[in-house]
Amino acid sequence: MKKKIFLTLMTFLTLGILAKNFLEPETSSFKWINNVSPDELIIEKTSSDDEVHFVKFGEKWVLNFPNGYNIEKIKLDKLLKSLKTIKPIDSFKPLEDDQDYGFGEKEIKMTTRGDFEESIIFLGISKDLKKSYLKFKGEEEVHLIPMNFYESVKGDKEDWVDKRLAKINPEEIKGISVHINTKDFKIPNIDVFGKIVLWDLRRTQGREWRELGKDLPVSSMAVKNLIHRIRNTEGYELNHRDFLGDPAIKISIEKYEEKIPLEIMIDPHEGYWASWGDSFGGFYMDEKWDPELMIHSGNSIYREKFLEIEEWEEYEITTPNGSKLLKKENEDTENPWTKIFNQPWPEETKPANTTKLTEKKSIKIKWPKEKIELDIFFYPVEKIIRFSEFGIMWEFPEYWWEQNKEVFND
Repeated sequence: MKKKIFLTLMTFLTLGILAKNFLEPETSSFKWINNVSPDELIIEKTSSDDEVHFVKFGEKWVLNFPNGYNIEKIKLDKLLKSLKTIKPIDSFKPLEDDQDYGFGEKEIKMTTRGDFEESIIFLGISKDLKKSYLKFKGEEEVHLIPMNFYESVKGDKEDWVDKRLAKINPEEIKGISVHINTKDFKIPNIDVFGKIVLWDLRRTQGREWRELGKDLPVSSMAVKNLIHRIRNTEGYELNHRDFLGDPAIKISIEKYEEKIPLEIMIDPHEGYWASWGDSFGGFYMDEKWDPELMIHSGNSIYREKFLEIEEWEEYEITTPNGSKLLKKENEDTENPWTKIFNQPWPEETKPANTTKLTEKKSIKIKWPKEKIELDIFFYPVEKIIRFSEFGIMWEFPEYWWEQNKEVFND
């Protein structure tokens, strides 16, 4: 009796395994695709010259072709995830013509290289666009596969490119300059006909912004918005031509960790288009696009208020005598310090030319939500204010100190 039960259990177990293998067919080729750590991917279309070639350097994927461009990371991540999970729904030897499965003239060829090996697959889609198929090079079997894998691979060359003009982190930028050729791009209140430097901005040791050659206080908020507009400006269509002549606009971005600046060139020929320095490649811009949308040349880059704080921000002030004041979000009441913060920046203020400082008072401002702290240092004797320990020393006019002396003496 026990023997019969055992044999019955073994029979069901065997049938279960056979059924699983029948329902979820899997070949060694699929196992390799699932388990390989790819370091190179090439996607080609038989119907066109389109080729997208990814190469991995360390932990970073780059576009080897079309070169000079950044990868559309979300799309690549989706493809890499699909490679790890792709399994056939069904596998069979084809009876019909290959083209019935979308192979041949309309197929997509994908080469995967990794672990010193290579796998080449061909992808097709049915005429009704409801089923997708896969075939390994050198193998006769055709595999019915989930549509999401086909979707992760398909697309024109343009779809794999991040069309933003610059992938930059604001915190890694130490300098940014904007050069204009007014022969090709007119800006308000500028009568010079030729090349000018609109702004040449550098971040100081105290992480403030300063314009070289000028003694005006730069607005950190204005620079932040300029960087935001640059990094969110997108091209419309890939352009593989050499750069034509002098650019109408050149934006040079210096990073702390890189010796060579990133230069974005905006050219007006055939509608605006953008490229990087002398590199072979760039973007045609949308026909309605205007560079003014990005640089806002008519806006001031300089600080208008003593301290730039958004009205909605909640922050805490520690005064020179150690007392704490909390400015809550959307609160209408003002304390003496917030009145100072909202005062206009005095026109007479200029960088101080001194190295000797005496009596020092300071206030600390904390933004709890953003986890940011700012120290402002006041030197009443020398009439100097610094917005960080190593920031620019600004000499404020006598009348400004006189009208605010009660706050400092409190």
